[in-house]
Amino acid sequence: MDDRNGDISKSLGATGVSLGIVIGVPVWIVTNTFFDIGTKLGLSNGVAAGLIIGSICALALIKRWFGEHKIRVIPFGMGWGTLVGIGVGLLFAWSSGTSYLTAFSSGSIAGLISGILIGSILWISF
Repeated sequence: MDDRNGDISKSLGATGVSLGIVIGVPVWIVTNTFFDIGTKLGLSNGVAAGLIIGSICALALIKRWFGEHKIRVIPFGMGWGTLVGIGVGLLFAWSSGTSYLTAFSSGSIAGLISGILIGSILWISF
């Protein structure tokens, strides 16, 4: 898990951010297309939410918030992803006049799925 210097923060942080973008964008595009909100929204929200979810999950592993039970990054990613998704969805609804219920639903589902995927890959990788 540790690199030669005993510090995983550089590789783990970069991995979390990269995973956030790679996983977040398609998940948000598919979810927002399913709710008929649009691809442009999915692209912009996917980048933003993916960065937040991936970086916070990686930070939790770097700071060793889970102790020896690194598998806890998966439920942490699920919860954190859902919260970020709800926030991003409601912010979009407020700024664009879209239905709050639709934005809440699509944001929470996309955030949950992104959090599960990002947390799982980080746990398996590190």
